Amino acid sequence: SVSPLRLFRAYRDFEGAPIQPQEQRDADEFLHELLDQVEQALKGGPQAQLLDRYMGGSLSEQLLWRSADGSWQKKERREPFRVIMLDIKRVEHIVLIIRVA
Repeated sequence: SVSPLRLFRAYRDFEGAPIQPQEQRDADEFLHELLDQVEQALKGGPQAQLLDRYMGGSLSEQLLWRSADGSWQKKERREPFRVIMLDIKRVEHIVLIIRVA
């Protein structure tokens, strides 16, 4: 087993306060804070792109429509991401929701 005590002692939130392990925290908020701190620590160094390389991706939003002359038009916008929120209701396993998406 792994003890999280070293993480609790080392990690600070946005206000500089240490983690209180007995307090409930929002997992998404914690993950974003942690990734922001890792990104700041890596900035300017040889591992600066580490998070983007292993945890990053790009979402693509596409709009398709027919123009007045009947031809298909396409507009695409890409946005970088590190975390994707998935709505998993009434699904037994995360793999199933990824296959549907």
